[in-house]
Amino acid sequence: MKKSRVAALLLLIVGVCPPPVRAQSPGFNDHLSVSPQERLDEAVRLYQTGAHDDAKRILTGLVNDPGLDNESLRQRARVYLGEVLYLKGDKEEARRLFEAVLLQDYGYVVDPFAHPPDVRGFFETIRAYIRPAPTTPAPVTPPPPVGRPPLATYAGFGIYQFQSGRPALGTAMAGAQATLGALSLASFYGLTQNGGWETEAQKTALDRRRALQWGATAGFYGAWMWSLIDAHRHWRSSNEHSARLSARMLPAADGRGLHVTVAAPLR
Repeated sequence: MKKSRVAALLLLIVGVCPPPVRAQSPGFNDHLSVSPQERLDEAVRLYQTGAHDDAKRILTGLVNDPGLDNESLRQRARVYLGEVLYLKGDKEEARRLFEAVLLQDYGYVVDPFAHPPDVRGFFETIRAYIRPAPTTPAPVTPPPPVGRPPLATYAGFGIYQFQSGRPALGTAMAGAQATLGALSLASFYGLTQNGGWETEAQKTALDRRRALQWGATAGFYGAWMWSLIDAHRHWRSSNEHSARLSARMLPAADGRGLHVTVAAPLR
């Protein structure tokens, strides 16, 4: 009778007390309780101890975690996940992960002290594969030859300025050159008719008429040179502008780089 009571009491105790729960790694099944860096460290530890499947699970969660704002850490997780897949023989998925790393940062360098040489070699192969092709510059089309300026650019008296649609400037040049030319001719004619002198006053007046004639002559040729220089400058500028417009209308070669599309469901 006592034995049956003892047995019943033991059964009651066993039924009331729950069985012990096996301890688990805190936080790695529920990633909200640990930081992303701790999750990455745990994944690396599992990978290095041979637990590739557990490491893959944690790394995949990091890579695809929409709340992760640390892109540098996400890049490291991509590299480790690609390394795990590469060592497991899934080189196609590893290639997609490495491409995602390089498309995010083409100059990314895999740490040689943390990753084996064959993985780094595979990574560099992917880098060479997606390297953009150098763009071919468009050929430079030289402008057509300018040629010789027309005779009107040498004529003076604002003739070219009138022809090029600048009548105000042409009028100023023609008026200045005509006035100075007439003054020079009149002074020269006066000197030829009365070029002698007897007194100092007459000599002074004669010198003044000669200075006026020389000044008018110099002004006449100066106005001519003004017209000539302006005409040549305007003609050359107009022709160069027309040549540039013609060159822009010519078709040019367009070099395009290599575009790589990665169909990977990874961020």
